[in-house]
Amino acid sequence: MMKKVIGLLVLLMALQSSVVEYNSTFTTTTGGCSSKAYAAPNVMTTYTSTFTIIADTAKPYIANFIPANNATGVAVNTPISFDILDDGAGVKESTIVVKVNGNIVPYTATAITKGYHVVINDLVFAYGMIVTVTVQGSDLVP
Repeated sequence: MMKKVIGLLVLLMALQSSVVEYNSTFTTTTGGCSSKAYAAPNVMTTYTSTFTIIADTAKPYIANFIPANNATGVAVNTPISFDILDDGAGVKESTIVVKVNGNIVPYTATAITKGYHVVINDLVFAYGMIVTVTVQGSDLVP
């Protein structure tokens, strides 16, 4: 049994360290044991798994931005929040960069389905000021 498990681990490690073409199909099979020490009924039945690797073509996007784009009459101490989402593999949190009026600002990111909810607190703006928020982020997979 140990040989079969080691064989599967070697296959998985080979997949991780190899360049894999998209739309490639892989089949792995595990199970059984030829050792007499592991006689029935404790022998694992054979399990086969087939999977296909597909390209993640979805780009991250912003949703639920507060305050809304081009909003007026916003209080000077209103927190800024938004969701950065990706319909493919997800968003890589370490790639999120938020700038307010050209300056990188600290934020809090909370994992949500498909990405992160981002909140920027403790900013106070002048009355009548136009505020520009720029967000960068990348896919979880390259």
